[in-house]
Amino acid sequence: MKYYDPLLAEHIFWETHPDDMRFESRKEADYWAIASKNERTYEKGTNPRLHSDKFTGYGFVLRKNYGEKDEMYVNLQQIDDGPNYRWGRAGKGGNGIIYYYANGKRYSHNGTEDVGDGPFGDVERATNFGVRKEGIYRGLGSYRSIGRNDLTEPLFDFGFAQFASILANEEVRSHYNSRSVLMADNDYIVVFDDVASSEVEGCFSWFVGINDEFPFIKQLTPGCKGTKVDVVHSSSPYHKDKSTPETKGMRFEGKGDFLTFVSHRLDLNVQYNDNVCLVNHPGGQKDWVFRSGSPILYNKNGVKFDGTSGFIRKKLKEHYQAALFNGKQISVPGITIMLDDKYCNNGVSLEVVDGKYRGKIQLIRPALLKMVLDEELDASYGFYLNGLQAYPQKIGDRTYLFALDAGNYDWLLTDEGAIPGTTCITKSISGDSWCELYWEKVPGATSYQVWLSSDYGKTWALYKKNITSIDCKIINQKQNSKIHARVVAEAQGGIGEASGDYPIYFSKEKAHAPEGLRLTLEKGILEVTWGQVLGADQYVLYCRKRGADHFDCVYRGSARRFRMEFSNKEIYELCVTAKNGNKESDKSIILSTDPDCFLNWDPVPGDKFRRDPESQENGYIEYNPFMEEKMKMLTYPE
Repeated sequence: MKYYDPLLAEHIFWETHPDDMRFESRKEADYWAIASKNERTYEKGTNPRLHSDKFTGYGFVLRKNYGEKDEMYVNLQQIDDGPNYRWGRAGKGGNGIIYYYANGKRYSHNGTEDVGDGPFGDVERATNFGVRKEGIYRGLGSYRSIGRNDLTEPLFDFGFAQFASILANEEVRSHYNSRSVLMADNDYIVVFDDVASSEVEGCFSWFVGINDEFPFIKQLTPGCKGTKVDVVHSSSPYHKDKSTPETKGMRFEGKGDFLTFVSHRLDLNVQYNDNVCLVNHPGGQKDWVFRSGSPILYNKNGVKFDGTSGFIRKKLKEHYQAALFNGKQISVPGITIMLDDKYCNNGVSLEVVDGKYRGKIQLIRPALLKMVLDEELDASYGFYLNGLQAYPQKIGDRTYLFALDAGNYDWLLTDEGAIPGTTCITKSISGDSWCELYWEKVPGATSYQVWLSSDYGKTWALYKKNITSIDCKIINQKQNSKIHARVVAEAQGGIGEASGDYPIYFSKEKAHAPEGLRLTLEKGILEVTWGQVLGADQYVLYCRKRGADHFDCVYRGSARRFRMEFSNKEIYELCVTAKNGNKESDKSIILSTDPDCFLNWDPVPGDKFRRDPESQENGYIEYNPFMEEKMKMLTYPE
């Protein structure tokens, strides 16, 4: 991996250690770990600076302050149909489960096989929500969770507020619509379980480790009280509980939509009035959390909201943060933002600090966005979108209209000029004590800064500023050392966020050969691909007829893919090298176009990634092998 996708390898090194136990390890050491220790010394890798994201077949991951002591992590889980290896029985693989971690502690948990081989219901031993519904295939217990589905809803990550939503599948859609999590900074989450009617019976459950603390849970609607759940020892042909319980739980049962506040913090004052969750912090900070299945209309003291999901935080008298995840209007003192009627799944955020305005816009479809200011702007103010000055349609003295295409925007309204976005380091050319660094151009940037770290990103020192090109040569570095670099774009209004950490190795050694050489043969065309080598800027592809005593160069350049015509009557052999700032590497492994070679066997040309919804776990009481066999094979992409 290090010589195929080096940044991914660096990130894996950062998150793992040779002494780590394997998944579900039952031995003190694993063969692969021992081999890893013997083959290489421990490498710290490169900090991936992980952020919130969503993953098909996994769910939404919400992160804040990654790697810090006050880091918060919340996983809203939902998998799709297939592949089969996700066999968990509860929730059909744990759909709807929430995992919550903060400040180095876990605040939700399930036992070893509670969402695996154990025959437990969807809310019986897991942090989940279910509606009372019988007659669902593979269902266990009285309550049904949200079920398997694709992640079709957008992830909104506005920094101070994040929002994720998963949709119910067709099996439970008559009773259950969606489950969502709104995360406020690294303070708390508000969970909304949207059901079909006020008569639908539901159960909200929360489980923690037997010796762990429960988070603070306040059930806002329907306002039901929690009851303690004692985990009773059990066994079945496919599981056996440990002699002492691994978890303890709470259950909240009621009818209608469930809105639930959950936090690891115990110093927050939480109230629920007029469909709005009000959160008061010890230092005077105040939050308004808006979440409902139908639009909420709110208008008090300059704070306005019209929508189904949103968040407003008052940090100081002149400092507000606001996020509209689904709605038409959001207002704080100084500014109102409105989206047109086609607002579903379009979002916007804003931050007001001392008369300056900034935020993000996230649109899955084109939209009209209107900004209305409380006071007329001074002529020195300007609008900026993604670092470039924008000229919205002006209506009257205080209203501005933007017609925007689908996409993501950073917006700014200020009298100080543009603040550019974030760049990405694209490549490096490394030598014994020097390196040439290259990065992407940032719209609106007037210059760039390069910062270096010799302690794996703990501290950074400015190497060079006022760089007007998109490259920089770093010199006079220690031989046989490793540093990290990052690049910051700057403009009249200030500096943008830094790029990701980029590893640089200084050595007098020649480059390592690329790994992952692959040949694809089809109708007289040979496509050759290979991996990336850190610090190399040039790759050389060699080819010869089988039996020849030397190779000829057929390609030289920075790309890692090459197509060429070839004759089926001849067998060709190919290999590739990489060239860094010192010299060319040794040749890689040699592959051939021999049709009898196993590596060139393609039994199903053009085959897509297969998603097999059929279960191969024989013997579960809720599984019918005849129904399983009839399940249609699914693929990616469809």
